[in-house]
Amino acid sequence: MHYLIEPWLPAATTHLLAGRSAAGKTHLLFQLLHKFRDQLQPTLYLAADQNSEPFSQLFDKLKIKDRWPIYSYIDEGSRLAAREIAGKVRQIQDAYLWASDHLDCYKNEHKQPPKTLILDPGQTFIPVDDLNSARKITSGFAGLNRLAWKEQITILLIWHTTKSKQDSPFVDTFDTISGSHSIQANTSTKAYLHSPSIDSVDKSIWLYLRGKMFADAKVGLERDDLGLFSLVEATKDESFLYLIPVDSTITTGKLKEIAGLPIRTTERKLQQLEDEGRIQRVGRGCWQRSRPS
Repeated sequence: MHYLIEPWLPAATTHLLAGRSAAGKTHLLFQLLHKFRDQLQPTLYLAADQNSEPFSQLFDKLKIKDRWPIYSYIDEGSRLAAREIAGKVRQIQDAYLWASDHLDCYKNEHKQPPKTLILDPGQTFIPVDDLNSARKITSGFAGLNRLAWKEQITILLIWHTTKSKQDSPFVDTFDTISGSHSIQANTSTKAYLHSPSIDSVDKSIWLYLRGKMFADAKVGLERDDLGLFSLVEATKDESFLYLIPVDSTITTGKLKEIAGLPIRTTERKLQQLEDEGRIQRVGRGCWQRSRPS
């Protein structure tokens, strides 16, 4: 299997980045698109629920010069917000067709599809009228996954969390993802950004990761006054460990590239984790995470 970022992001598949409104999903995504630009770009970003101005401001905040194209459904005069004019099903179908048109235009202009396609928010671009219907969701995602495979595009959906069931805790963090559980079944990697609200007592920020090709992971983050994310110092070694797959191997060089560390630092961390029995060497320069006993 080919990866854009191993082992987190298999290529030519569909993925989710979920979180509550104002959790910082777009900030985090922009940081990742910029940090891993060699692996993720060229990128086509399609936004359905806001105009392009906030994105321009975010580019400025991050000091990103090589900006990826962002097209706004609202800027282009859609009826997405005019619910009194058009029915919900019609609006979603319009957004889906609008996205298809932009993808075709991109391919015609650049003579190839983008490497990654961002759909924000993902709910808008799934051509179904009931996100809680497992049958309809499976059908809708089948189309996206076929598109990803046919065009060899990695599709990332920005996804909202549910606003219901606030009076009792969820059994699993990923249960807060809005819609049917078949959404998770039909996507490869699910990332859930837990970011506290202003009035929350617990100020910790976590990025939960679940995928078909790696064990569940939990990464601690912190956010500065500009809203930008960085790894919590205490979790950096733990985050490095999660880069090493359980069911496959990864090379020292690949780990150095993904972690953005000098080769000697990478080798030192690997040696430490091997001494602790948390990883094992598999052949020359290849590593695998040990399964918990």
